[in-house]
Amino acid sequence: MVEKSSVIFFIEGQEHLRFIEPYILILRDIGCEISITSLEELKFTEENLDLKVNLVNKNNLREYFRNISGDWVFTTTPGVGSYYFPKSRNRITKKKIRYVYVFHSLVSPNQVYLDKSFYKFDIILSPNKLISDQLKFLTPKKVQIYTVGYPVLNHYKHNNETSEDSTILVAPSWGKNSFLFNYFFMETLVERLSKLNKKILIRPHPMHIEKVINDQRLNNLNIEIDTDKNLNYLKDISLLVTDWSGISLEYFYVTNNPVIFIDSLKKKRRKLTKKENSLELIEDKVRDIIGQIIKVEDVVGCNLNLENSQNKENLKYLSKIYSPEFNYDIVKIKIQQFLMSL
Repeated sequence: MVEKSSVIFFIEGQEHLRFIEPYILILRDIGCEISITSLEELKFTEENLDLKVNLVNKNNLREYFRNISGDWVFTTTPGVGSYYFPKSRNRITKKKIRYVYVFHSLVSPNQVYLDKSFYKFDIILSPNKLISDQLKFLTPKKVQIYTVGYPVLNHYKHNNETSEDSTILVAPSWGKNSFLFNYFFMETLVERLSKLNKKILIRPHPMHIEKVINDQRLNNLNIEIDTDKNLNYLKDISLLVTDWSGISLEYFYVTNNPVIFIDSLKKKRRKLTKKENSLELIEDKVRDIIGQIIKVEDVVGCNLNLENSQNKENLKYLSKIYSPEFNYDIVKIKIQQFLMSL
């Protein structure tokens, strides 16, 4: 029975919480027994969530996952079945545990995730049909894919926190090719953006925060560095500068403002198969639809196009990315169905 199901939510850190909180609420409303595990303390944004967080050291993750006792694991962490994220049986009942993946990005999964990242999940909760179709190249037929929408979009639109007006957010993606550590470029970019007479805020990827804090050259830029892992002010940003980060799609949805994309080298963690070569990857296509691409070497002399213009074809494609809208009651029914079916 669903009401007797024991569900473990594994949430790496605060930056993942906004993507998975709606599912915690749904599973609680269904009557499941819920436990939360994370690598760090979590601050829930939902006022009626007051749950104890079980902390686990990153070095002990493998041992933790091998000894869990639950019926289901919900997570935004890909790669279940890997060395550090082994699948297991319920330590008490010895029954098979089912694993559910929750998406925390609107970019295509085919290049930016490691090979086999989704292969061993039982259920995948996909944000749109585009990604659901692309996942079929990455998963065996036994993996059930549910297209449920992207709940974090509601989080941004309904959040009441505000930041200062006229703020530019510089948000590079994670990886060795991030423009954040191209110091000459960053100095030039900040100088260029300063001419717009707006506050400049740099938001490093959570994986880069510690490195940024200790980076003297970045700190010498004398601009604010946001190390808060929450992102509750997106609707108040007047301009976003990024490269390949999925934050571009979230920002455009919330503000309808164009994005400045820096033409840095794309991080590719997986090679496309021949069958996938015909796929239209979301993060590739939207750069020309929702913003302007600027080459690193051209950042000084280029004209920043901050006007927004969309044709019907582009708007139709964008609607596919943002559809369906995450509906709490509909998703609750879908989750009840698969909890009872497996």
